[in-house]
Amino acid sequence: MNAAVTKRQTGRFLPEITPKSNKRRKGTHYSRMKQEDSLGSGSSPLISRGEISQFRNSPKQNICVQLLREGYPRAFSEIFSLLAADRDRRDAAEPGSDLRLQTPLDRQLDKLETMKRHLSRAEEAERTCSWMVVCDQRLMLGWYFSAPEDLWLSLHFFHSCTDREQGSHSRPATEARVCMAETYLKLGELERARQQAELCLQQVEDAGWADSDGRPLRLRACEALWRIYSRLADAPLEAADHDQGLKLLYKGYGMATECRYTSQYTRAYEYFLQGYEVACELGDVALLQKAQVLVASARAHSQIWKFRADVESASPPALGRLIAWKERGRQQGLYR
Repeated sequence: MNAAVTKRQTGRFLPEITPKSNKRRKGTHYSRMKQEDSLGSGSSPLISRGEISQFRNSPKQNICVQLLREGYPRAFSEIFSLLAADRDRRDAAEPGSDLRLQTPLDRQLDKLETMKRHLSRAEEAERTCSWMVVCDQRLMLGWYFSAPEDLWLSLHFFHSCTDREQGSHSRPATEARVCMAETYLKLGELERARQQAELCLQQVEDAGWADSDGRPLRLRACEALWRIYSRLADAPLEAADHDQGLKLLYKGYGMATECRYTSQYTRAYEYFLQGYEVACELGDVALLQKAQVLVASARAHSQIWKFRADVESASPPALGRLIAWKERGRQQGLYR
C-alpha cells in the first residue's frame, strides 16, 4: 500500500505537454499576434472612441464637445443658450403651428457648424482685442440667418455687434445696426426699426463708411428711414391725426432727398399728394400751403431724376422720351 501511495505522490499533477500540443499553441498565439498587427497596420483600421461618438451622439453633443475640447468655452455657452432658447420658443408655440413643425435647431448640423466656425473665430479675436474682427464674424452670422424662420437668430447676432462694450462703433457694428433696422421693418416693429436706423445715421455722419457690398452706409440708412417714416405715417393718417401724419411724411421726404432715388421721389410725391388731399378736406390754409410745396417739390425732383436717367442712358427709348418732353415744353411756351 505504501508503494502505491508513493507512486501516486511521485506522479505529475499536470499532464505532460507534448511537442505536438506545444506547436499547436504556438501557432495559435502567432496567428493572433499576426491578426492584431494587420489590424494596426492600416489594412483594416481600428475606429477610435471619438469617431464612434460622432455616430452615437447628436449633432448638438458633437458640436458642444468639439468647442470645449478646442478651448472655446464662450462659444459653447452661447450656442448652448441659443439651443435652449429655441427649445423654449417651440414649447411655448401653439400645437400644430409653423414653429412646432420646423426642424429643431439642435438637429440642423449645417447651422450648428456655421455658428461654431464664426463664434470660435470671434472668441479668438477677443483674446487679442481685435474688436472689429469680433463684430465682423457676428455680422456674418446675422446675414447667414436671413430666412424668415431664423430672423430671431439674425437679430441676436446683430445685437451682439451693436450692444457690446468694445467695437460697437466700428464699421461692421454700424452695418449691423442698419441690418437690424431693415429686419425690424420686415417684422413690422417700426419704432425699433426707426431707433436703429437713426442711430446708424448718427454713427456714419462723418465716417464715410460703405457696407460689405460697397454701398455707402449713409445712403442705406437714409433709404431705411424713408421707408420707416412712410410706414409710420399710415397710423396717424388713419386716425385723422393729419398734422402728425404730414410731419412723418415730410421726414420721409427728407430721407428720400438724401437717397436721391427716380422711384423714391415718385413714392414721396404719392404720399404728399395724399396729405394734400387731406389738407383740402380740412380747409386749413396754412396746412394746405405747406402740402402744396411738398407735393410740388417731390414732383419736380422725380421729374428731374427721370430726365437725368434718360440723358445718362442715351438708349433709343430714352432719346424718344427726351424728344417728346422737349416738344411738350415748346408747345407750352416754356422755351423756343
